[in-house]
Amino acid sequence: MALSDQDDIWTENHLEVLVHNIGDKAVCVGDAVMIGPDGRETGQKFSEIKDNHFIPGKDVLKAYRIIYNYNPYQGASMLIDRKWVNSLLPIPAEAGYHDTFLAGCASLSKGLAVIPDIITQYRMHEGQVTQLWKADVLKEIIHKRHFICYSSKEVLINRLVTAEYDLSPEAHVFIREFNYILELGRQKKWAKVLKIKNRHYRDIYSCKFPKYILLRSLFTLLPF
Repeated sequence: MALSDQDDIWTENHLEVLVHNIGDKAVCVGDAVMIGPDGRETGQKFSEIKDNHFIPGKDVLKAYRIIYNYNPYQGASMLIDRKWVNSLLPIPAEAGYHDTFLAGCASLSKGLAVIPDIITQYRMHEGQVTQLWKADVLKEIIHKRHFICYSSKEVLINRLVTAEYDLSPEAHVFIREFNYILELGRQKKWAKVLKIKNRHYRDIYSCKFPKYILLRSLFTLLPF
């Protein structure tokens, strides 16, 4: 199953590339090039705007970025295994963005294949729903250090569990850790939350390696 947004454009080989790369994964997602309202390419990639500099090789590790930060994968650049997704439908309205829901569930179950191929032209215009932004060092340190996760991510995890997939031991560890972090958040035990998150810093923030070393060190030194 492939998703097509009304204002974006597929490349001619869009489906061919995704079919060739999905393998036995639940979802395969490619990259996009940005275009303006007039259809002209801006020279930027969707992955660059989303600061997706580091993508873990293991599927479960991809969930850290999706669950604890924001989803860097576009729905209109996805191919989805139909049999796999049937167990998740209908997507709960409380789950928020459909592409976040699909990418998160895929990474924790049958797998998420991320490829660098440009297969979509992503149109930017005024009033678009998706917020595109780049995080700077100040935001990483000040604003995100108390960030837990949106309630929609809890809906995602709960729906995945009730779908009764044969989840891997690593996925079960992630889910237990997620529920533990939620409980720590309710108790406002931020230091313990950040200690756990710091172990997965690069997976969460997709940092380039020098930036990862700097920010993780700063997180370690911050007083809580």
